[in-house]
Amino acid sequence: MDYRLFVIPILSAFTGWLVIWMLLKLLFHPKQAWKIAGFTIQGILPGQQQKLAQTLGKLASTELASADLPQKIAGPDSFQKLAPHIEAHIDNFLRNKLTAEMPMIAVLIGDKTITQLKAVFLKELESMFPLIMENYINNLLAGQELENMVAKKLSELSTGKLEKLLKGSLAKQLLMAKMMGAFVGLIIGIAGVLILSWL
Repeated sequence: MDYRLFVIPILSAFTGWLVIWMLLKLLFHPKQAWKIAGFTIQGILPGQQQKLAQTLGKLASTELASADLPQKIAGPDSFQKLAPHIEAHIDNFLRNKLTAEMPMIAVLIGDKTITQLKAVFLKELESMFPLIMENYINNLLAGQELENMVAKKLSELSTGKLEKLLKGSLAKQLLMAKMMGAFVGLIIGIAGVLILSWL
């Protein structure tokens, strides 16, 4: 029995798996640049992190601007979600902070007046909220604040953390990539055996 019939496909499958494993390793390693014979060797992500961070920052800013973000955030639903928190702050302000700063006010306002004042403030805030939020978000998107903020956060993210994050969330896909490499290697090995048997 010719052992090449088994050895060649197995070696080819292993080679295919190894090539994909090495390519995945090269995404993150080496983390620090190595200088060898005038060439610089560094992992793809560590070497391109700054450039990638700037590109993703620009993309995030552009996509959010084109997604009608100001209108969505400034919509009535957003205010309704915030209304209980705003009301609690107004209540605390009227009952505690205002009376602490101006003790004479405590004599003039009771629960009924506080309830009426809260209603007036909330109604006024509800009418102001869309305009304030829309202007704020438009200004944020028009300038480079959002783009710079996203780029800064991504550039500060350690490559070790990024590697762990990607490996954790893409574990199944990375395993499938290695298996596909092994499968392609196996097919090439079987093709090689068939060609050898015909010669």
